[in-house]
Amino acid sequence: LPIFAWAQALEQHAHVVRDEFLSVMQSDVIEREGNDWTGLSDIRDESTVAYGPEWRTLGLLDRGVWDPVNCRLFPKTVALLKESKTPCVEAFFAKMPAGSSIGAHSDGCNFHLTSHLGIDVPEGECWLQVGGERREWRNGKLMLFDTSVMHCAANEAAVDRYVLMLRVWHPGLSPFEIDALSWVFKRSEERRVGKECRSRW
Repeated sequence: LPIFAWAQALEQHAHVVRDEFLSVMQSDVIEREGNDWTGLSDIRDESTVAYGPEWRTLGLLDRGVWDPVNCRLFPKTVALLKESKTPCVEAFFAKMPAGSSIGAHSDGCNFHLTSHLGIDVPEGECWLQVGGERREWRNGKLMLFDTSVMHCAANEAAVDRYVLMLRVWHPGLSPFEIDALSWVFKRSEERRVGKECRSRW
């Protein structure tokens, strides 16, 4: 893959993301705000079983919709994503607990790529394998890969691993295709919110 300007900008300012993340993690602000870490089992289905019960995320952006609470907690990270024009579909912090692994799986989606920016990584003790290629996460370094390809991962360290995880539009998409997919996401979100509102009555 070519080197993208947004990817270079994220690496150059990775310390901003790291410092802001660690500052929030060292406080109790997440608990006070009521926006806790979420597991895939809480929001998806049995198809995500490969991730295990302890893999957690803290969302900033979900299919084009910014989370108002978490964006307020991480204003510098959000500003960096916007100012660098990162073509985000989703953005969230991802926690991989000590001594855990993710089984081989495919996300079954070819219209986006996945990116990990290492922010609190026990270097040399955790890795990601996509197809037949294995790479280690590094602090301040970004990985970009295709999760429609079978992939697996492990954190063999005695401490947790944290990355800023992004799903970005595939560079092969045309502007028309991106607009069409964005429209689908927006309508899906409107239907979800509508069902939640009706269920309260």
